Formats: sequence, structure tokens, C-alpha cells
Amino acid sequence: MIIILILLCILFFFPVTVLFIQSDNEISYKFYTHNFNEFSIRWIHSVELEEWEEFFEIEGTSIMLNSTRFKTFGAGVPSNAGTHSYLKDGWVYMIDINRQIGDELVIQTGNETHHRVYFKDSILELNKVDTAYHIKVEQLKLIDMMSGYIKKIDFQIIP
Repeated sequence: MIIILILLCILFFFPVTVLFIQSDNEISYKFYTHNFNEFSIRWIHSVELEEWEEFFEIEGTSIMLNSTRFKTFGAGVPSNAGTHSYLKDGWVYMIDINRQIGDELVIQTGNETHHRVYFKDSILELNKVDTAYHIKVEQLKLIDMMSGYIKKIDFQIIP
């Protein structure tokens, strides 16, 4: 009986961290972040028409921007973001930015931006044009996850 009570307490009170990606008030992707708290967003810059990528970390229910990389240094690019910048393999890297985003990050897609979210070994296409995608982190009870609130997502793997 004690074991059952302990298991019930774990189910109803044990928190799990979940990352949601939604657009138009509809959840597009959702996944459990256990033992993996990093993701990146990659897109084609609308003016420079070059790849950009920003690297994020999940801390509790907050999203933190850690670093960025891009192909060309143009208008609007901060010259002093992060503690160190360097060139590698044709990319400009800015690291140790450590900017607190909060519990939600909003991304606006465009006609040619081709936004993607990289999480673990998966690439998630944000393919609705002119759409605001909300990326947010929440803590749920384990029972909510097990009862179908979180379902396994079949990610679209892009070669």
C-alpha cells in the first residue's frame, strides 16, 4: 500500500519539463526535454539571403540565448554580442551571449526564410509562411504527460 501511495505521489507531483512549438493557437510540436536541454533555430536571413543559427538552452522554464552564428556581417548585427567572436568554416560565431529570453520565444516566418528548429537528432520544419511560431517551456505533472497530454511526435527528418 505504501508503494502505491509513493507511486501516486510521484505521478501527481513529479514535474517534467516540456518544450512546445505552436502557431495559430495550435500546437505544432511538443516534446519532453529530459536529459536534453538545448535546441537551435536556423533560417535564411531575409536581407542577406544567408544562413543564420541561434543556439538556446532551457533552464527550468526559461529559454536562454547562448550563441549565434551567421555567414555575413551586415546591418543590424550587433558588434559586441557575447564575450567572444571568431571565424570558423565560413561562419562568424558569437558565443557566451547568455541573454535571458523568458518562458516564450516568438519567431515570425517569411516567404524565403525556411525556419527550422534543431532538437536532438531531429529537424523540425516551421513551414507556414508569414506565421508567428511560439516556442515555450512549461513544467507539467508526470501524470499529464502519461495520460496523453504529451504524445510522441514523429519528427520530419530533413536530409
